[in-house]
Amino acid sequence: MKPQDLIGKKIVSVRYMTEDEMESMCWYRKSIVITLNDETQLCPSRDEEGNDAGCLFVDKDGESYCF
Repeated sequence: MKPQDLIGKKIVSVRYMTEDEMESMCWYRKSIVITLNDETQLCPSRDEEGNDAGCLFVDKDGESYCF
């Protein structure tokens, strides 16, 4: 999958990982899970090797948010 493959997709749900999902990834923190209309799931990771959960920063209307 390439980033371009996400164009036109719709977000259908956003939630935090379950304890089981977190443990199956061998992570110590819960990440958010974004599910798209084609059942693709996105979750921020600390790095490209998947070494623990990461943050998603959002800027909107001059305000910054972190999930």
